[in-house]
Amino acid sequence: MFDFREHKRRQLRAKRAKFRLRSRVRGLLRDLHEGFWPFMRKAVPTVLILALVGWAGLAAATGELFRVRDVRISGLRHVPRTEVIGLLGLSADQHLFDVDLQELRERLQRNHWIEDARVARELPDRLIVDVVEQQVLAVARMEQDYYVNPQGMLFKEVEPGESHDFILISGLREADFAANQSEALFSLAEAVELIRVAQLSDESELSDLSEVHYDPVRGLSMVTLDHGIWIEMGRGGFAEKLERLEALHAALGSRAARLSWTDVSVPQRAFIRLKTTGGRR
Repeated sequence: MFDFREHKRRQLRAKRAKFRLRSRVRGLLRDLHEGFWPFMRKAVPTVLILALVGWAGLAAATGELFRVRDVRISGLRHVPRTEVIGLLGLSADQHLFDVDLQELRERLQRNHWIEDARVARELPDRLIVDVVEQQVLAVARMEQDYYVNPQGMLFKEVEPGESHDFILISGLREADFAANQSEALFSLAEAVELIRVAQLSDESELSDLSEVHYDPVRGLSMVTLDHGIWIEMGRGGFAEKLERLEALHAALGSRAARLSWTDVSVPQRAFIRLKTTGGRR
């Protein structure tokens, strides 16, 4: 027979047990809530302070580790190392990763001798600077003397104490550049081309030049270094004209040493003048 009273007592005990469990959970949550925020208010500043101290210590350590202590420079021939260091403008406590490499490259190119430069970092404390200096092919004599590079650019004035021991390009004037810059640059480029073609010659008399002269009417002439032979070259076609010169010298044999003047500016022709045995022409 089913006992309703016993069943009611069991339901009542289950309800009381569930109520006590809920009360305990609510109390625990209340205690956690009341204790958590005071704890966080105390703990967070402490954690932040420790983090800041750690960051400051790390920054100091890495700052000292990556401070620039050495600058390795290569490629210098005309520019003093001290001038390169001055152009870089590094501070005594310069951090390696605070260096703007492109800016340093542009600073170096302010020196007219420096055509290009590569600046790189080398961990932990070194800058690598590879300098590419301008090459001098000739000196252009105008109101001022200018160095000319193999690309036909006037890249700087020749300053007192600097070498003039290069092929001379004469006949051009600064006024020519002011009046018609493109024409003047073309004439300069032709002079550079003549020098470069002559330097490829197998005959030393033709490859070693003293001067290349520009005339607005007659074009270009060149003067050899050893015997001072004046050679009229005109405009353009220099490789073919030099071949004619080499053939002419071969045909003259020993008499080529007596040449004082040659003109190969006219296609397929050559005109010569020989020195007399007494030194007269």
